[in-house]
Amino acid sequence: MTGPAPDTITVNGHRLWRSLMDLAEIGAYDDERTGLRGVNRLALTDADAGLAAARIGVHLRAMVDSGAYGELRATVGHLAVHPDLTNIVPARAELTVDLRNPDDARMARAEEDLAAFLRTLEDGTPGLTLTTRRMAKTAYVPFDERVQKVIAQAADDHGLEHLSLLSGAGHDAQEIAALCPTAMVFVRGEYDGISHNPREYSTPEACAHGVDVLATTLLRLATQGPS
Repeated sequence: MTGPAPDTITVNGHRLWRSLMDLAEIGAYDDERTGLRGVNRLALTDADAGLAAARIGVHLRAMVDSGAYGELRATVGHLAVHPDLTNIVPARAELTVDLRNPDDARMARAEEDLAAFLRTLEDGTPGLTLTTRRMAKTAYVPFDERVQKVIAQAADDHGLEHLSLLSGAGHDAQEIAALCPTAMVFVRGEYDGISHNPREYSTPEACAHGVDVLATTLLRLATQGPS
């Protein structure tokens, strides 16, 4: 019985930005009648950190949808506002921006354009300050074509359909690839192959196909090496 046995993948380069947006204390006031001193929250509506964070998310989606950056993917995976109260305009917002692209040149352009947008957002929003810190940077990693061919041949030997895949996620193999010829074997997943999700699931049969391909590949590489 045959079934798809995914063949090889390459790992997208990605950048992970962490942006911390702090609102300057604007609209500070002295109330001579009550002796209170603090921030005029009404004045902060023109420099709402939550709104600024939302604009970043919308801009990222526009960058992806534009097609100008190839297969760019982007998301804001973490967003926290402070003080996080229902009736208080956020004085600070913290978010992460994850950019991924299999094309390093287009990735670099996307990163530059995002940085330009952040500068424009900061300059055009009175009272808003924005700082960024890069948390990770990984270049596009092409896997060894010879090893890929051995994997494909192993799948053929077991009568399994296969295809080459591009992976947007990071894997340990991208680090190993710097040390020796490397490739990866993925097995078929249910629910349209969804991954990094609670619904991710591969049947025992699909996993067995993957083990067969992996074992055959390892034996062939150990005895013959990549050709």
